[in-house]
Amino acid sequence: MPVSRLVELLTQNRNTLVYPPIWNDPYEAVELRTQQAYPLFKDSADGAIKVGRPFVGEPIRAGTLVYGTPAEYQYYCQSWSAADESETMWRAYSPNSDSVRISISANALLDQSSLALPDYAIYFGKVTYWPRNVIESLASDGQANRRLQGGRVREGEPWGRSWALSLLKKRDAFRHEEEFRLIAIRGQSLMSTKIRADLLQHEIDPLSLLSRVQIDPRCTKSDEIISEVRHVGFLGEITKSSLFEPPNLHVWNSSHPRDWIP
Repeated sequence: MPVSRLVELLTQNRNTLVYPPIWNDPYEAVELRTQQAYPLFKDSADGAIKVGRPFVGEPIRAGTLVYGTPAEYQYYCQSWSAADESETMWRAYSPNSDSVRISISANALLDQSSLALPDYAIYFGKVTYWPRNVIESLASDGQANRRLQGGRVREGEPWGRSWALSLLKKRDAFRHEEEFRLIAIRGQSLMSTKIRADLLQHEIDPLSLLSRVQIDPRCTKSDEIISEVRHVGFLGEITKSSLFEPPNLHVWNSSHPRDWIP
């Protein structure tokens, strides 16, 4: 994350989740975003526009009726990664070479989010990766998606679980991220009121969550970053990644020990 966001987290004690459809991946939450489409017909006898009703005369195609999804703006996510450090991840998430990688306690994050958002169903789960054609097949199943988007809960199943499982699906192309997600789903009492907000924020105690900060290996101002993060109260480990440190090219080529004096 950018250093500015880390400083904001530490000073404002506020965690931020995002509405997944605004992310770059067009397949985010695809099952929850598909819209139900039905053919419209005009009855040649009485001129009425009908959807699947008995016709007095001949049906004449008169367009398409599209229903919006009831799941819109009802769920929010935050992404984390269990992947080992890699050049690919640094370049993808630190485009200016000055971002940081933070380590947290997942259990503490889940507990604090649940307490701060009592009207939401909170989940923390591992993303599963699927072939693109499988994701597209799931998205094109109109009947299944209508049931899913309606929030139907099976007996004994906690509210929002089916949505959470859907939000944990991504295409194989993203497998290298080894992603985990914090998910917040609006409770049943909130479903009737829709607020079009791209962000969901809640109070949090960041100092009890964070254990380590690692600076981009390409960063040229690591001392400034360390000073800035220390200034706002973080006392944990701060290191600069050694990914791009050069190897030792001075090889001791002698039978004598390095400290030998004749």
